[in-house]
Amino acid sequence: MPSTIKEASLKLDFIVVGGGLAGFAVAYALCKAGHRVRVLEKHPSLGMPAGGLRVPPNMSKILKNWVGEEELRKTAVRNVGTPWYDMDTGEQMGYAEWKPAVMEETGGEFLMMKHEDVHRLLHTLAIAAGAKIQFGATVTSVTPGDPKPLVTLATGETLMADVIIGADGSTSMVRRMVLGREDDAEPGGFTVFGGSVSADEMKKYPELEKWATSEEHAKKEFALQLYWPDEDSGTTENDKESWHDVVSVDTVNFDSCSPKSVKFPLIGECSLE
Repeated sequence: MPSTIKEASLKLDFIVVGGGLAGFAVAYALCKAGHRVRVLEKHPSLGMPAGGLRVPPNMSKILKNWVGEEELRKTAVRNVGTPWYDMDTGEQMGYAEWKPAVMEETGGEFLMMKHEDVHRLLHTLAIAAGAKIQFGATVTSVTPGDPKPLVTLATGETLMADVIIGADGSTSMVRRMVLGREDDAEPGGFTVFGGSVSADEMKKYPELEKWATSEEHAKKEFALQLYWPDEDSGTTENDKESWHDVVSVDTVNFDSCSPKSVKFPLIGECSLE
């Protein structure tokens, strides 16, 4: 599929700090425009667990343009609607239908995908476009250079580029350098528990089977996110938590959750933020 990204008249050297969805996407777009891009990612490899991902039309139409509809369909499931349930009573409280006419107007579709699949897709695109991706590269400092900015790695190595882009998450080192101060974002006060559950396992529970077999959702896996108030969330002692931290469900207190919602994490592997 032809790219809609225009080639730049001036080719520059970029360093992208962070190899998540944003980091790989910007690396691909910059490489397609003719720039030279290196991505620095602190995790050792691809394949880190992170649960499911909602892909609304403004994102799905970009992915379809980049990889084509056939390739996107290999890992994506179309979401025809979103039902809302009271998890205590099981009563359906509402339904948001994603009508075909509305989706056509947006130029995309509402898709459901695994975060890991989108991550791999964007990694493949970035590599094919010419990006150099370095895993296990922990950035310890970012310095405005004269004449060019620098990043320093935990190994002591320094790297120079024309432009440094921060795609390094909620505790971004690059953002702090740009602001010239600590980020003043306030903690949300919630803990989020996410992951995916096998549909075959869900079918063993009568109260969960209808979600595994409904037309709105995938038939093989079911992505979930549970969240609850947590006064320690986002505080200094917990600010290093990420979606990639896998925890045992035995260590989580589900006393405030309904019996139906508790069954989800008990039959799947989850990550905690």
